[in-house]
Amino acid sequence: MNNVEPWVLLLSSDNVLNALFKNSLEGTNINIDCFDDSAKALEKCEYRPYALIIIDSIFIKETGKMELFGKINKNYMNQDTPIFVMVEQDVTEGFIDQAFSLGVVDFINKPVDFKVLERKTEYFVKLYSQKERIKQARAKTERLLKSRMSLVANVTHELRSPLFAMQGMIEEIKNRVPQGELDSVIHKLVVNTDHLLSTVNDFLDFSKMELEAQGIENVTFDIRKLCAETVEIMKYQSHAKKPVKISYFVDTEIPSSIKGDNKKIRHILFNLISNGLKFTEAGEVKLSVLLSEDTEIPMLTFEVEDTGIGIPQEMQEKIFKEYAQIVDNQNTDIVGTGLGLSICRKLVDLLGGKLVVNSTVGTGSVFSFTIPFETEGSDDVNETTLDDLKKLIENTNLKIMVVDDVEDNLFVMKTYLNADSVELELLSDPDIALYKLKAEKYDIAFIDLSMPRKSGFEVVENFRKFEEEFGTGKLSVFALTAYGLTV
Repeated sequence: MNNVEPWVLLLSSDNVLNALFKNSLEGTNINIDCFDDSAKALEKCEYRPYALIIIDSIFIKETGKMELFGKINKNYMNQDTPIFVMVEQDVTEGFIDQAFSLGVVDFINKPVDFKVLERKTEYFVKLYSQKERIKQARAKTERLLKSRMSLVANVTHELRSPLFAMQGMIEEIKNRVPQGELDSVIHKLVVNTDHLLSTVNDFLDFSKMELEAQGIENVTFDIRKLCAETVEIMKYQSHAKKPVKISYFVDTEIPSSIKGDNKKIRHILFNLISNGLKFTEAGEVKLSVLLSEDTEIPMLTFEVEDTGIGIPQEMQEKIFKEYAQIVDNQNTDIVGTGLGLSICRKLVDLLGGKLVVNSTVGTGSVFSFTIPFETEGSDDVNETTLDDLKKLIENTNLKIMVVDDVEDNLFVMKTYLNADSVELELLSDPDIALYKLKAEKYDIAFIDLSMPRKSGFEVVENFRKFEEEFGTGKLSVFALTAYGLTV
């Protein structure tokens, strides 16, 4: 840790006093800046933090009452620096009260008792040094934490890719291999890969919440498109393992184009629908978005309803705590970390709402939260859901590019997008992909966001600049993320 080098500023036109003050502090580690000009002293305050500032009251009179204190208080480097004022014996009580209110912490009577001044200076310098060491220690701890959490996030992302590929390949085996002796083995593979992927997802989500400063974004997005894509991705990731319908409903009174934090909303819905699917063996998991009436500001209520096992009354608050889990003795395939609902509640809290549950054992559960939103733009928005996209792929001659540095993920996307009418190009090199996007015309591109040499963000940003420069029109781009597809 760096040693803190304390500085004291003395503003006085008395050269003898300045020399005596310096002499009194000889042999200490305290550095002193002496000025006989308030403008020069203020200029120095712009770039040097001081442990203590000592001012002769004569300069306060010269600069117009208490203006000098105000200028120091406005200075970022020294806005909290303690100030001493050297005063004459006849100083008024009104002067002292006003000076205290502007940040002065003590007064030194003239003629100055240098032993008293020395002790007080050393005390405040020591206090300053302690604060600086604490500040440095805190900054170092935050850097170490950020480094640790970055490592966790990167490692977890690397785990997700092969797990995603394994899920796709197992599904492919199930579709191609006749039923028989492999059924038991495949079932065990499905359960264990789902468990591992769920654990990795929760771990990364929890790590991100520690790593990121959880600010609130306020962007314009299409709420119906967000719900459609979320449900479609959950359908795909569920692999039709259970006879459970996944659906959604958005109140017709809600404008398509609204403002809010779409990433956090999507994150919450993914977790809640995933949780509903986990505990529902048959029936339905339904997402509903309703417009809340009789409120001063526009509010949206989100509900995720399932027909699952339900939650006992005594567990309905406990499930939002970290690592809390519901045990289903009838289905030992249900596993997890117990972090998903805790993450959801924290995110809903950040958005200004509260996540609650209403549940009946044997009937099902409804998780709901209400959050504010803003309206923007008109209701005339062209919607393209993933259902629409599948229809396009099946019925139209489309040229599609998929870019992912993991070959197994390309295999899964090839299986997913397989259609006779589609011309599909699979690429693992982002530079080649960018070159081909500029050289050839594609209808749709699926691009992985987290590639090591060049991220998907960089590829899309570069290509968008190309489109603007040459007026080629906008390509429809879907981002491949750890959760699935995002427009």
